Parts: sequence; structure tokens; C-alpha cells
Amino acid sequence: MPKQCQVIGCNNNVWGKGYCKIHQYYRTDKKEKKVSTRFIQEEDDLQTLIDDLDEVTSRMIRFKYAGKDGLVECFTCDAKHPISHIQCGHFIPRLHMATRFLTDNLRPQCKTCNEYKQGNLTIFAERLEKEKGGITEWLHEQANTVHKFTRTELKELLLEYRQKLQLYQSKFK
Repeated sequence: MPKQCQVIGCNNNVWGKGYCKIHQYYRTDKKEKKVSTRFIQEEDDLQTLIDDLDEVTSRMIRFKYAGKDGLVECFTCDAKHPISHIQCGHFIPRLHMATRFLTDNLRPQCKTCNEYKQGNLTIFAERLEKEKGGITEWLHEQANTVHKFTRTELKELLLEYRQKLQLYQSKFK
């Protein structure tokens, strides 16, 4: 029994993997883990929105803390690196969706601290507490709550963070 193509508005029949012959080349490329730019569905799937938001959030944090010289200081070791060599460090790991995109949980980190020292969390916590007392305890409480983002929430957050990113990037133009 044929099904309809998964592309919204397409009425073609499908006998295979969910897309008609016209739209089959628009599917996600599993090797590169990105959606083809030639076609974007009206209803983006949640994972695509989360991936986009991860990218925008990371860039926003890096540009937010960048100096006018384009260098960013690592939050945990104070080393200065160009924006492109800095990562977005999470105090509470990204697997906790309730805190994944909270700016209070995010700071710029060098690759050494973020990856090789697993976030350098002792120093991360100390410095977060200096900035805002009680924040680490609050973040831990938030991490223990279950939060499932809706498409609408993700899209709104994505729009908000894109606007902030443009604002932070404008100081380099």
C-alpha cells in the first residue's frame, strides 16, 4: 500500500523510505549530520531545531565574551584565544535539556579545559559563584527537572539568540 511523501504539500505516492522520487535527495545526509540547504521543510523536526540552536547558542556565547580585538578569555584558565578557537562550555552537561540553552550555564572555554579537563568544573563552579551567588545550586536543581522543548519554544529561542548574536557580532564590523 503506497504512502504519501513526507514533504508538506506533496501528494506523490511513496513506496520506499518516506520521500517521493522528486524529494528523496533532500533527506538528511547521515554522514555529515546536516540537512541539505536545497530544501527545508515547513515543520522542522526537533533534532534539527536543537542542532541549529546549539550552533547559534555557541556562537552567541563566544561573541558575547569576545573583546574588541577578537580574542576571548577562557572562563576557567584565563588563556586568550581567537573566537574560532574557543568553545561554549556548559557547567551542567548538555544532556540536561532544562539547562542546555540557559546563558547562566554557559561560558567560553578553550578546548583544553572543555574537552581534555572535562569542563574544569571545580574552577567553573567557583567562578560562577563569584559572579552570582547560589547559581550552581540553582542550576543543579534546574537540571533535575524534566523539560521537553516544543517546536515553538525552540523556534522562539532560536530567533531570540540569532538577534543577540547579530548584536554581538556588530561590534566587530
